[in-house]
Amino acid sequence: FRLKMASRSKGDEYVAEARKCLKTSLLKWSPDYEGAANAFGKAALAYRNSRALEKSKEMFIQAAECHYKHGSIFHSAKALEDAGSVAKELKSFEEVVKFWEKACERYCDSDAASTGFLVLENTA
Repeated sequence: FRLKMASRSKGDEYVAEARKCLKTSLLKWSPDYEGAANAFGKAALAYRNSRALEKSKEMFIQAAECHYKHGSIFHSAKALEDAGSVAKELKSFEEVVKFWEKACERYCDSDAASTGFLVLENTA
């Protein structure tokens, strides 16, 4: 129980770090999407380890969007694939298909079509 709470707390810290990366200011004109994506990914893993699966799924989605905005299409696809895996654990099969189809599209966009096809194969 204590480990789960520690993981959730760590996840919350990573979310705060990610949100800080996305903030702009007078001296910081554009968001740090790469830093945010990495922090959201760490939060997703911490939440997954603490079995807070809904939060984990949401953080993988956030990571995917930040990777995409940063131009890291392959990493965006991987985060969507991970979101689909969490949705599978939650038995939300419509979401699994949605996330994995989107991951396949992004793998294809990043010239990793074979990886995309493997994701679709796992869906079947």
